[in-house]
Amino acid sequence: MTNSSKEIKNEEVEVQNEVLNTADIVTNLSPTMFENTGEALFSTIQVTDRASKIKLYNAISDSENALADHKGEILEITDFVAHPIKLEDQQTGEDVEAMRVVLLTADGTGYHAVSGGVVSSMQRIIGIVGQGPWTDEPLKIVPVEKKTLKGFKTLTLKLQG
Repeated sequence: MTNSSKEIKNEEVEVQNEVLNTADIVTNLSPTMFENTGEALFSTIQVTDRASKIKLYNAISDSENALADHKGEILEITDFVAHPIKLEDQQTGEDVEAMRVVLLTADGTGYHAVSGGVVSSMQRIIGIVGQGPWTDEPLKIVPVEKKTLKGFKTLTLKLQG
């Protein structure tokens, strides 16, 4: 056995002794999972070149700012992306489908929310203001928390002039 074979074997032993986070393991192992990966989403980003594809990918995968942490702030939005995600219901432990919205500023900063109020707000904004992108005249959006008829709180969006 060569030195390199021994090193690999030792690494394999170390991996076997690690505690794995099973929540982050893909159990449906098939190379076909990478075929036809057209993700269901809505986006105002005009995907015309590599840079716009990267912008869209980062909006979905790398938005670090929770919209709820920016209540009362004016955010100048040029684009938005909405895509379905799976979340775990905290009471039942079951997976539920939800809509995630990411609002993007001109510099690519993303603000995300999984809120029925935000989804409804964006539907109304698109219906009234237009579908976007809003690069020439960014939307001035203020996240606000409102009480629903049933007494719950939800995040919504207010437009500024």
